[in-house]
Amino acid sequence: MRKIFLLLLALVLVSSCSFAPLEETRGRKYHIISIAASYEKADGEINPLKATVPDQRKLREQFELIFSSLGYEYDVFEYNDEMSKDHIFSYRYYRSSDKEENIQPQPFNPGKKTEEASDLFKIIKDKVKADKDDVIIFYYAGHGTENGDLAFYYDNSSEPNYSKMTVRMLLDDFLSSYDCTKLVILDSCYSGAFVENSSLESIFTYTERDGEWITDSFPDIGSLIAGSFTSTFMSTAKDEKRTYILSGSSEKQSSYESTKGDVHGFLTIAVLEALGYNRKTESIGFPSWESLSCAELYRMTLDNMGSDILSQSPLFSSSRIDTMLFI
Repeated sequence: MRKIFLLLLALVLVSSCSFAPLEETRGRKYHIISIAASYEKADGEINPLKATVPDQRKLREQFELIFSSLGYEYDVFEYNDEMSKDHIFSYRYYRSSDKEENIQPQPFNPGKKTEEASDLFKIIKDKVKADKDDVIIFYYAGHGTENGDLAFYYDNSSEPNYSKMTVRMLLDDFLSSYDCTKLVILDSCYSGAFVENSSLESIFTYTERDGEWITDSFPDIGSLIAGSFTSTFMSTAKDEKRTYILSGSSEKQSSYESTKGDVHGFLTIAVLEALGYNRKTESIGFPSWESLSCAELYRMTLDNMGSDILSQSPLFSSSRIDTMLFI
């Protein structure tokens, strides 16, 4: 009976209350932490991806336009395998006040055949300092393993190896060290593992057709938030404090990039359009909304996915309640 009462309470709250109360954002700063891999330097040993690094740049530029138009300070930590010709992976860090000519890429620990996620986390933590009222936006575009792990590094030896960033590494070892709101956007195969192994148990159902998992039950955003709210009281799953995860697919599904005309990851272009990007002209733009919450970004992303949503179903995990990204 207690479980039924809590479930009904959550449904009433979803239907009658805003899950994104207006909050004080004066003094807030935004921090973009962005990782992308094209695997072009793996000499064909790893399937290359065309959209990842260009999508990384376009998403950064779109966010920067929003930050600047709203008058917020921000900083960017950007890491990919196309920034430097001399090293496989490089990174750069800059603040909104820095001049472009002073922003120089740095090699990511050159000379080692494999890298640990902790090496990258240490570099980021040395650069990115966030206060409690800030917002971190973490973005990943690249390959994901069948466990959902992120293939964030590789070497170009005759037998290249991925270095993997697991769900728990990202959430527990890294993001949990920041006591602020975190939005995690993952455009990679099986990335739903980051949602379905976090505070929200899966409420989606799938049917296998010709070796592909097709979504046949997809709840509305109200049901999804209700599930997140009730899971706080009714399950023993770890609560990812103030962390909102948007995955490109379920833990059973692959993620794709378009092969006709413009080249984008299906998830990333849906997020870009929600933020104001013009896909027809391939240019950043001002959004039509006046404010945006994490759950609203998810809903708009779903709308922009169109029929692709059946074979690649983005998932969303909130921590108890929604929060405002932009006001």
